[in-house]
Amino acid sequence: MKERSWGQLTTAERQALPWARELRDIDGCLEVLFEKRDALLAAVPATGSSTLESVIAKLAVTERLIWPDDHPEAHALIAGSVQDLLALTRGDAHTSR
Repeated sequence: MKERSWGQLTTAERQALPWARELRDIDGCLEVLFEKRDALLAAVPATGSSTLESVIAKLAVTERLIWPDDHPEAHALIAGSVQDLLALTRGDAHTSR
């Protein structure tokens, strides 16, 4: 993209490039994936877990659906919480932090 000055090309010039169709196809795939991710996140119930294992499972799903590049702090918090809960369920968590 840098070699071809992509940012300086008009839309028509971009579409005329041989790989433009592939980029549009990738954009279409990403759009579908984003929609699926949003639907999956909406389907995860916010409350109502009856066991610690179900809480861990919900957080693990959320960890996979939240991309670290998009939300690094949230992803780190979720991933750390999953690890903490797993350690607590195994009984090897430290009592003081």
